[in-house]
Amino acid sequence: MKEEINLKELSNIKENILKEIKPKNKIELKKIKLIAGFDLVFFKEEILCAGILIDFKTKEMIETQITKNEIPFNYHSELIAFREGPSILNTLNQFSKKPDILMIEGNGLINKKILGLPTYVGVLSNIPTIGVSKKLIFGKLEVDKILFENKQVGYAIKTKDYANPIYVIPGNDISFENAKIITEMLCLGNKMPMPIHKAHSILIKEKKSFNSL
Repeated sequence: MKEEINLKELSNIKENILKEIKPKNKIELKKIKLIAGFDLVFFKEEILCAGILIDFKTKEMIETQITKNEIPFNYHSELIAFREGPSILNTLNQFSKKPDILMIEGNGLINKKILGLPTYVGVLSNIPTIGVSKKLIFGKLEVDKILFENKQVGYAIKTKDYANPIYVIPGNDISFENAKIITEMLCLGNKMPMPIHKAHSILIKEKKSFNSL
């Protein structure tokens, strides 16, 4: 059953989360071992969420988790992080090993007033998080740099010759320079980086299996 939205309460939670943001790197690139990627889809009255865990060095898939989660409340444009974030956190908690980095589709930290899904998950999990999106919702491009209010917040990366770039904006605990490097290392012939791409592929298959029942 969907709950009624308490806008004041969620606004207070949002402000507390944004206060916890850490823009600096929490982990060195050479120490990264495991990276998790997530994707989710709304299916009937539930949210299906897929998460994969990969070895950063070998790119081998270590573990896959799929969860079914209740939709907490109806769509509200300013509360996407609160609507979708708990499903990702639930899936993350199913892994047998803790990832060093999370990759989540969505715009990350734009400023300390806008709470994106990657920032929500990054702060609440206390794991460095990279937001990767096919659309740039906030900000503008200056060559390959993403600017918001004349301040750089991320990078645009061209992963395919004849396709629009993807937009990489850190969620929490990682610099936009390292977020760019990690994302480029994981874009292996697909538009999106491997952890998100694989999670999406698994999710599509899972949804099809539910449709066939």
